[in-house]
Amino acid sequence: MKKIKFLWQKITVYQKGLLVVFLTWGAYFSFLFPRLLFRSAEGIWAGAINVWGDWPAHFALAMPFAYGKMSDWLTYHPLLLDHKLTYPFLVDAFSGLLIRFGLEETTAFWLPSLFLVLFLLGVLYKFVFPYCRSIGRSFLVITIFLASGGLGFIFFLQDFGENYRAIFFPPREYTHWEEKGIYWINTVNAELIPQRAFPLGMGLALLLIAQWVSWLKGHFRLVKNSQLLLSGLIAGLMPLAHTHSFLVLLFAGIFFLIWDWSHWKKWFLIALGAGLAFSPIFFFFYFGQISVKFFSWQPGWLANKPPFWFNWLYFWLLNWGIFLPLTLFAAWKTRFYRQPIFGLGLFLFFLSNLFLFQPWDWDNSKILTFAYFFLALPIGIYLGQLLEGNFWQGILALVILEVLIFSGTLDLYRGIQTEKQKNLLWSNEEIALAEKFREFSWPGALVLTSDQHNNIIRSLTGAKTLMAYRGWLWSYGFNYAKVEKDIQTMYAGGEEGRNLLKKYGVDFVFIGPIEREYWQAQEDFFQTNYSKILDRSGYKIFQID
Repeated sequence: MKKIKFLWQKITVYQKGLLVVFLTWGAYFSFLFPRLLFRSAEGIWAGAINVWGDWPAHFALAMPFAYGKMSDWLTYHPLLLDHKLTYPFLVDAFSGLLIRFGLEETTAFWLPSLFLVLFLLGVLYKFVFPYCRSIGRSFLVITIFLASGGLGFIFFLQDFGENYRAIFFPPREYTHWEEKGIYWINTVNAELIPQRAFPLGMGLALLLIAQWVSWLKGHFRLVKNSQLLLSGLIAGLMPLAHTHSFLVLLFAGIFFLIWDWSHWKKWFLIALGAGLAFSPIFFFFYFGQISVKFFSWQPGWLANKPPFWFNWLYFWLLNWGIFLPLTLFAAWKTRFYRQPIFGLGLFLFFLSNLFLFQPWDWDNSKILTFAYFFLALPIGIYLGQLLEGNFWQGILALVILEVLIFSGTLDLYRGIQTEKQKNLLWSNEEIALAEKFREFSWPGALVLTSDQHNNIIRSLTGAKTLMAYRGWLWSYGFNYAKVEKDIQTMYAGGEEGRNLLKKYGVDFVFIGPIEREYWQAQEDFFQTNYSKILDRSGYKIFQID
């Protein structure tokens, strides 16, 4: 015990705070992530609905690196044939390589995600500590950010009044209830768990923004041009890690330039570095894939229904609770409005309330997550000041904190109870079927199959398919109408279907329950004209000669 006390006294205040963050939030995530994707006697399970819904796409993105030919890497989009790989692939590629080198599939996914979330935790603390200058205030900011939510807890109180057992397992998410107008999903459940690239992207972006703010405050004294170019080069590479983090860096650079126009030459060098790095990425991955329609004008974001102002104010009160008025009040009380990072938070907030930066309007939440973090800073500092005051100020701070994080805490508490909300992703029979297919197929083989979101061919074999889940493709801005029609024609058989199979160069046709029910696959046509190489558990695979 004396040794622990001695070591505690030896480390700095900054290090103590970092340790506190890892022993609390780090412990939460370390407990959670192994339970988000796991094997059992029945197969592979998802411990959260957002993992069940989103991670099959990440599996599909990882499979070319796990089982595909190296010459095919980065040459196509695993979710839509003949499209460039516009999705930020670094994290999924790493998981795929881990599988290629022998790591078990579920571990290859949850373990890197856990490490990246822990990395982000460290960056969050590194970012806030210079502003907060105390362990308590820094911890408050991080907690307000990670336990984000609005007034959904009001509905929980109603549920609890009807059934006290709601306290043991909340019956629903209280930061995600569209029927009630609640769209702001808690940060952990919306971004850190399902969006595997987000922790890496946000962490890297915050490190760059912190450096830029430091240079800005120091009026760029003693900053070499090579440093400016290097920071721009790193920013320009960001689309490989996370696209929305790249957009945040772009907006941050514009805002800081407006904040202090006198150093425009310095920002030009940063922009030059970013342009040099991003140009080859754009032409290799994005050129010809993104249209002007990808971005659009939508004032009010998800509250864009008449009467506009009433709905907009009500929307943000319901979704963020007292957060917005409180951050303005706290910034005034603490003089935090003088900080460029506070202005950047407001800038990102209003940009996201005016424009859409992806066809799916909800995806603006990825930019708003940065805004929420920046705007949480003055709140954490102000609440810390109250807690350091007299008894009644401390009580007031705790009440305010509870209102801020009650809804988010309910969802986080619900989230760790994975056994009560798990969903089977792939049964052992389906996994065995995928393994059998890999035995008689070859890397790069093209398979006609459905767009089922957890399709085993796409998510477990590394084979190419024509089209993934249409809900994903629409949100990425892809035009898949022709491919969709051609898939229907090929499954219908006949001469036209046969010609399309040849045109696309299809090697195998996969027919299971989904293909029969939703795509009306004509099994007799394939049975008559092609070799059946697998028939088990209601699944058939035909080879196209």
